[in-house]
Amino acid sequence: MMEKIITDFKKKKFDILIGTQMIAKGLDFPDVTLVGIIAADSHLNLPDFRAEERTFQLITQVSGRAGRGESSGKVIVQTYAPEHYAIVSAQNHDYDSFYRREMMLRKEFFYPPYSTLFNILFTGVERSKVIWVAQKFESLLKKSLIEHGINPKGTYYGPHAAAFEKIKRKYRWQLIVKSKPVDQNTFKRIINNIKNKLEFEYQNTEWKSVNIIVDANPYNML
Repeated sequence: MMEKIITDFKKKKFDILIGTQMIAKGLDFPDVTLVGIIAADSHLNLPDFRAEERTFQLITQVSGRAGRGESSGKVIVQTYAPEHYAIVSAQNHDYDSFYRREMMLRKEFFYPPYSTLFNILFTGVERSKVIWVAQKFESLLKKSLIEHGINPKGTYYGPHAAAFEKIKRKYRWQLIVKSKPVDQNTFKRIINNIKNKLEFEYQNTEWKSVNIIVDANPYNML
């Protein structure tokens, strides 16, 4: 489908191309001289520590579709946050300033690469069961952290509903754990032990319908 769109564009079967984010993925439209990005700040409102990074990346990638041929290009960005550093840095093609600001914020809020992040996701068709297993996991996690001499306060967040609580008829709750990189193996062992314990205990009960997924340093927090 995408190959046909590119071919038709090059054959001048249409003068205006409207597309989703797939348009940004390295495609070559040599005669495009104007690119418009609508709601460029939409990613900034998502509960994901990579929101700013994705915004900068998307604007930079989409902007690269303009002026790839002999003619120069122009990019128009529509945003409700024109002063946001991700928008301004992308506008100025300033990778260094974006990197410095992003690293400063990640260090302040203890996000990767200054921490190891674990996203523990609980999914199932019955919301009450998903919540119950998530709360049980949190209780065991708190107990294990204390036994290992680790202060639970500020170490984990949740459990709470995921940003998209229900996808394909399954409810989704999550528990987010932060650890220092040097403690990564200890945290991984604690989390996996709890996961294995619950899966073993629930294998012949009604709670087995709840899936537990552990993702270390997840690319997507949603």
